[in-house]
Amino acid sequence: MKSVKSAATALTAAAAASAAPAVPVFAYWMPNIKHVLLALLLYAGQAVVWYIGQFYTLFLLTITLKMSYFPAYLPVLVAR
Repeated sequence: MKSVKSAATALTAAAAASAAPAVPVFAYWMPNIKHVLLALLLYAGQAVVWYIGQFYTLFLLTITLKMSYFPAYLPVLVAR
């Protein structure tokens, strides 16, 4: 962590740090469209897997094991 702070201090001292660092990232994203789409697809896939696991757990507890709703939802709620 010390090297990151010293690097940031060195950039600021050399006036090489951007005054608005978010502008180059969000204003000129077209050259990096492949990376943006890849990141969106990966995060969407991760979300699908996570939600399937949550719903499968609820269905297993409530339908297969015939648990009542509150004891079934409580571990899923805590696991979030």
